[in-house]
Amino acid sequence: MGIEEKRKFIINVLYYTIIAVAVYLAVRYAYPLLAPFLIGLFIAFALRKPIGFLTRKLHLRRGGVAILVTALMYATVGTLVGVILVRLVVFAKDLFWDLPGLYRTELEPHLRGLTTWFENLAPKMAPELSVAITDILTQLIDALGNLISSFSVRVVRVATDYLTAIPGTVMRIVLAIIASFFFAVDYPRFVVFLHNTLPKKATSVLLEVKHYLSGTLFKIVRSYFFILCITYAEVAVGLCIIGIKGFAWISILIAILDIFPVLGTGTVLIPWALVSFLQGRVGQGLGMLALYAVIFVVRQAIEPRIVGHQVGLHPLVILVSMFVGVQVFGALGLFGLPVLVALLRHLYQIGKLPWKPKQEKIPEN
Repeated sequence: MGIEEKRKFIINVLYYTIIAVAVYLAVRYAYPLLAPFLIGLFIAFALRKPIGFLTRKLHLRRGGVAILVTALMYATVGTLVGVILVRLVVFAKDLFWDLPGLYRTELEPHLRGLTTWFENLAPKMAPELSVAITDILTQLIDALGNLISSFSVRVVRVATDYLTAIPGTVMRIVLAIIASFFFAVDYPRFVVFLHNTLPKKATSVLLEVKHYLSGTLFKIVRSYFFILCITYAEVAVGLCIIGIKGFAWISILIAILDIFPVLGTGTVLIPWALVSFLQGRVGQGLGMLALYAVIFVVRQAIEPRIVGHQVGLHPLVILVSMFVGVQVFGALGLFGLPVLVALLRHLYQIGKLPWKPKQEKIPEN
């Protein structure tokens, strides 16, 4: 490699390092401020075809059709989300709120009985050993009670923190809804404005990004819907075998939670298993833990492969992108970074990036 090639390589590395840092700062700090408006723009983009179709077929003004379609979409989604949230809140309340009471009424009497049985057996043992085991059992009972009480209090505190954050969240949701109506009504004008404002090369790249993301996002949604269906089938079969009544709608809630990286099926199944143990239902508790283990293993195995197949990336690349995305950007990075990697790969293949794609033969050995 000559000096000129080295110089170009160093310049390219610095150039794209600066771009990567700028993207990181934008996602980390600018996105939370612009999120309501970007979400509104995305919703308007998703509804552009139904709005255009109805406008042409009904021969009505675009503004009225856009308002009607957007309002209908929000009414449908809002109803579904409301029903699911009510079910989740009631289920979580029954699950976490009664943990200390269940411990005191169900498990603690059995542990106290075990202690009494041991005290009756103690005279037959060495005094030092008897005292040591009694102290250990007493400390274990107290520690377990404190752990369960603190766990229940912590869950309630986290729920309270989320409730206190509701005003800010509601404000962002309202802004996103209002912005989506404006963008839906004036979407063609907004596109023309961008086309006339941006440089020709930037417009070409932006149109290519738009075209690629339109298909890619649909593929990712389809992938996660397929994963959701698999999780639902696993949970439904598992709860049915365990003998849980109403397993059909409970499985839907758990499958939806599994889509979110912060929550997951463990948010429900692990506390449920703990409650089952406290109630003396050891078989049900073990079944819950086994079901959680199966779902976790299957999810980790199929998610990179399914998503990678849809976006055209190797499962290992998807797995690394998901892990890095969650560590750096949180829940947004779980979905966003794999899409960004797939987009950069596509731009590289069509020659929109400075590096030209090479066709190399893969060695057989």
